[in-house]
Amino acid sequence: MTGETVRTTVAEISAGRASAHDFTESVGVNVHLFYSDTPYADAEAVVAALEELGVRHVRDGLAPDRPDQVAALERLRAAGITSTLLVGEPGQDLDPLFELLTGPLEGAVSAVEGPNEYYASGDGWEDRVVPFQERLQDRVLSTPGLVGLDVVGPSVSEPRLRGLSEHGNIHPYPGGGPPEANIDEEVVGSLTTFGDVLPWATETGYHDAVEMPGTDHQPAASDEEQAVYLPRLLAAYFAAGVGRTFLYELWDQFPDPSLSDPEANYGLVEHDGTRKPQFLALARFLDQVADEPGEPTQEPLRYRVQGAGGDEVHRLALRRGDGGYDLLLWRPVPAGEVEPLRVDVILPCGARVSLGQPSRTAGVRALPLDEDCSSTLALEDDIVVLRVAP
Repeated sequence: MTGETVRTTVAEISAGRASAHDFTESVGVNVHLFYSDTPYADAEAVVAALEELGVRHVRDGLAPDRPDQVAALERLRAAGITSTLLVGEPGQDLDPLFELLTGPLEGAVSAVEGPNEYYASGDGWEDRVVPFQERLQDRVLSTPGLVGLDVVGPSVSEPRLRGLSEHGNIHPYPGGGPPEANIDEEVVGSLTTFGDVLPWATETGYHDAVEMPGTDHQPAASDEEQAVYLPRLLAAYFAAGVGRTFLYELWDQFPDPSLSDPEANYGLVEHDGTRKPQFLALARFLDQVADEPGEPTQEPLRYRVQGAGGDEVHRLALRRGDGGYDLLLWRPVPAGEVEPLRVDVILPCGARVSLGQPSRTAGVRALPLDEDCSSTLALEDDIVVLRVAP
């Protein structure tokens, strides 16, 4: 995408100049490849799940002296999947980590990131994390072979970090509810901390520990609710100017049949490898909007959404390399039974249009246009993908 700042990028997206490839490239997922007592120890299974999901970017922490993690990252690289890596923290020697980045992991890493949620380290964290981030950025910029790597700020709020990264960092977990509720506020917070650079959401998502006791953790969202929310989340974050979104996380780390432990239930895949409904919905969604690299040359899509309540409909128009478009439409409503909202979508006359609802089903169906080049849709809680072919 052409814009380098939040304001420029949001304006480009709002004008319909983003591409479907831009959008799918904004999607990533968290993994823990050095957690050897979890399913992440099986690198082949991880690669297979990522390929099935249609995701080409992962986030992990880089651990020293873990050849098993290095081998797994190399395996991801061979599959065309690049990694964003948390690299060190205050007081840690960076030399062994940079030896990995410039050695066996060359070409496997697309970005390095500052410390994760370092505010939890205790009083005075601000005075430790700022000089560390400066050191990390300087090290990347001065190391041959790493100059092109993106540098992501730490996931904290500290205005002295401005200018010390190419991307901001937010963790906008929606708290079990609609993903649109807090993203604008989170982007504003990133602007305050990091300046006018694209924020990356390096962690966000839901857990499905619906039997969780107490209220010490964020609320759960059922698998069926997540199947509705997660495609909307990716679209809403992209439209808000988030450069990359890493869902947390790919795999349930431990079995929890009681669904009572949130930390064991953030995965898109069950501990035993079963794909959850939200995994299947995301895979269908990303497959429907997938496109080849390249900059489409056609003008933005000309369309209108009208009708009572039409102003509440969120929309994202994406250009495709074949001269067509994807138009994503959704409502920022809680998942569940909602009264359908009927709107008229007016599209270019003569276009061939198909409709997909990946949160609900695979495949698409033809959507005929009336004589006035419109079609009436009944929007519920899930995202709708309109493919507009020339």
